[in-house]
Amino acid sequence: MEQTTSDLVLFFGRFHPIMLHLPIGFLLIAFVMEIMSRYKKFEAYKPAVGFILFLGAASAVVAAGLGLMLAEGGGYGEDLLSLHQWLGIGAAAAAIVSLVLHQMVQKQKNPAMDKAYVSTMSVMIVVLMAAGHYGGSLTHGSDYLTQYMPNPLRTLAGMEPREEKEEVVIT
Repeated sequence: MEQTTSDLVLFFGRFHPIMLHLPIGFLLIAFVMEIMSRYKKFEAYKPAVGFILFLGAASAVVAAGLGLMLAEGGGYGEDLLSLHQWLGIGAAAAAIVSLVLHQMVQKQKNPAMDKAYVSTMSVMIVVLMAAGHYGGSLTHGSDYLTQYMPNPLRTLAGMEPREEKEEVVIT
């Protein structure tokens, strides 16, 4: 018996591309503000980090849920979709763990817990960037970022040089 996905699930899934930008922005801002707030000049940022991290974690959970709904519609390469999906879920989970650790650090001021918190946030950012990259590859193609990369950068990255196009001059 073939299982069909409801139109309502597919409808809400289409909001994934809109929603996914919120956690990216919130979580990046929370990370940058956390790092900056450790310097005397920027310590006033410290109280806002928890709220921004909460917004990032909450919007990451919503974005991941909408992404799961969008995937139900099919039409994506399975391997790339699976990688993007698990990285997205991982980013949401790391955001939640970061939020919990942030709250614990605020209460206990434990240096080991603070180190775990900053480490988790760092992993969260790396996973978030990877999820974003593979999501972009799903929608724009795997060579989207490198298609117009200049040859010196391509060589540095270990890629084949692009064929140079002849410029046509119209007189």
